[in-house]
Amino acid sequence: MGCCNSGKGCCKSQNNTISQEEYDTLKSYLQSEIKDFNLINYTNSENEVCVGAEVEFEDYVLEIDEIDKENCALDNIIDIIIKNHMI
Repeated sequence: MGCCNSGKGCCKSQNNTISQEEYDTLKSYLQSEIKDFNLINYTNSENEVCVGAEVEFEDYVLEIDEIDKENCALDNIIDIIIKNHMI
């Protein structure tokens, strides 16, 4: 489930909130900065097959674990980055 899908215009993570405008700005910024991304399959510590992503920026690669197998689109990955790494 992506950030701000509720339509209420905010994202929350550990009592932090950003406006829909701030969210849209972050999303636009990330869309322009991401050079590429690759989906990776891996086995977690419980022997379950999971999907993750390696998101390539200009100077570094961000690894994201346990992405929803049904929604591996770049927009969903950007939502995860905003929710888990930026707010």
